[in-house]
Amino acid sequence: PAFFIDDDQTPYLIWGGRGSILIAQLNDDLLSVKRETITNLSDDINGYEGPFLHKYNDLYYLTYPALDGEAWPQRMSYATSREILGPYKARGIYIDKYPGHSGTIHGSVVKFKDQWLAF
Repeated sequence: PAFFIDDDQTPYLIWGGRGSILIAQLNDDLLSVKRETITNLSDDINGYEGPFLHKYNDLYYLTYPALDGEAWPQRMSYATSREILGPYKARGIYIDKYPGHSGTIHGSVVKFKDQWLAF
């Protein structure tokens, strides 16, 4: 799972597994979600699991490993939206399969010392 705090300080939880990526706003206790906000983002993006969310220039970027027809290895894909709960539009692959790939690839994108890093 991934944790995201939006510009207005609203906290969200993003999680997934076995073919689903979900997002929901967290309650004030930061331990439970507001059930009415649970949204399945996989319906539009072919998301599989391992999501991570960041925001850049007022656009939400959802990164996630994706599979085509359960065929390994996974590749890192991304989707974008103007609204945190979507809908998200799949934009493509930013880390493709490569020799020696382990088959499980989850990642993050963060800004560190004024530089954006994907890992």
